[in-house]
Amino acid sequence: MWTVQVIVEVSFHLYHSGIGRVDVEANTRDGTIDAYLSPIVAEAGKCWSRVTSDEKRSPGLKQARLTVQFAISRDGHVHTVEIVSSSGDEVLDGMARECTNELMVNKPLPPNVNRDHLVVNVSMLYNMDGLSINPSGARLVTGEKEQFYISTAGELSQSGTWSVTGVGCTGDACGTISPEGLYTAPNALPDPPFVRINAALPGANPLSASCIVTLCKKQETASQTSKR
Repeated sequence: MWTVQVIVEVSFHLYHSGIGRVDVEANTRDGTIDAYLSPIVAEAGKCWSRVTSDEKRSPGLKQARLTVQFAISRDGHVHTVEIVSSSGDEVLDGMARECTNELMVNKPLPPNVNRDHLVVNVSMLYNMDGLSINPSGARLVTGEKEQFYISTAGELSQSGTWSVTGVGCTGDACGTISPEGLYTAPNALPDPPFVRINAALPGANPLSASCIVTLCKKQETASQTSKR
């Protein structure tokens, strides 16, 4: 079965990739856009995982990367769905497009979006075997929460063995993560301000995966007033 890892790739500076664009003012490092996009991307990831199966892929295809671009109107409707980077498999492309078209946002854009719509690129990394974490990374302010999921065998789950580690922290100083994958960032910023979320599935053939969370202080994010 396939596993699906979902990555949001935008030019907005909360993210490290330069692919795609988000029409927002530069002072939105308060996490507003992250909070708005997270449930949308999670919904898309669940749909992509659910409809992807061995029977629907091309023979011999073991890995694929697919990027879908879509726009969210100011009143919260998804439109203009395009495949901007094909997986090389027409069926996978079609399923991703269908899932994206069916996204039900119905939530107005945040007030700090300075255009009529928000344009987002979302990439899916398809793997024939293995385990991955969704979302594949996050940027959180101190004390903020983020729900992580395990993706394996084409299904998303909260069940598994979760842990959090860091170079500049130990124990609760790195934050905490529940048995269901709900991570709570620490109230004090570690140095360096990064932690690693780890997930594992025990068994005869144990699987593991990890992702990086970038942490920042609330007062630092609130003080960003420069505009694009």
